[in-house]
Amino acid sequence: MKLAPLLLLALLATLEAAPVPAQTVERWQAAAVLKYPALKEPGSPLNRQFLAIVAAKRQAEPGFFTPADWPMRAADLAVEGLKAAETAAQAQAQAEEAKAQAEAKAAKSMTRDQQERALLAQERADEAAQWEARKAKWIFDKLIFGDSEDVIIRKLNASKLVAPRVAPSLRVDLNSRYRWIVGERKFNLEFEMKESLVAVSFACLAEKTTELDTLVREDWDKLRAAAIELFGPPSKTTDFPDTKGLRRGGLTVTDLWERPGAVIALGVAESESRCHPALRISDPVLGGAPPVLPKKP
Repeated sequence: MKLAPLLLLALLATLEAAPVPAQTVERWQAAAVLKYPALKEPGSPLNRQFLAIVAAKRQAEPGFFTPADWPMRAADLAVEGLKAAETAAQAQAQAEEAKAQAEAKAAKSMTRDQQERALLAQERADEAAQWEARKAKWIFDKLIFGDSEDVIIRKLNASKLVAPRVAPSLRVDLNSRYRWIVGERKFNLEFEMKESLVAVSFACLAEKTTELDTLVREDWDKLRAAAIELFGPPSKTTDFPDTKGLRRGGLTVTDLWERPGAVIALGVAESESRCHPALRISDPVLGGAPPVLPKKP
């Protein structure tokens, strides 16, 4: 009877020292599916999350797959990720509901004038979002061909690229409203409308043609550098014209940018023995005859 405890201890020691069969990746996969049955359903949220985690780990942490139990660990991470996403979605929904309730409460306490201003601000915000969605069609700042006069005014009143020539509230012609300041030179914006915008031009004060190689050339250099900064290098270019090469009563083109849906021409405009650099952005369909570079002598 006294030997029984000693025999029991020896048996326990033998069992503890006995080797445990190694678990394989396949067994861990089966265990993970047993724990999380949705794991084996192709396209289920858990299945997609599991595959995403496996892909991310293979890219960033290859050692994650060294222990054979990685299927179970990946499955646990997938479940944790889904729970975290669900918690975040619930928190966002609650925050949005609380915000809506607060806005509704605030709206009830507004005067009619405040409500009208808030409604106008929301309309402007929605409009700005629509403008942003059409960014691929912007030709200058947020302008696009087809803009109405009212839309042009609203866009350019909020512009950081152009400056007003008059107070926004004044009723003046559209071509007297805005200027683009390049360095110390001011280039006035002129709009060509056929019910809606088809072209916009930029021009500064004209100088005598005798100043073509001095003052006019300096202004042209500034305008060209600003255009390249906005539109990139021109697709076609030629030399700056001399007095004999000026097109009388028109634009002598020096640079062309051919972009999808727009033609941009830079050159020197002449009228009555005075000239100035000019930039014109036009609709290739409605903006008149396409500009051409003068032939080199």
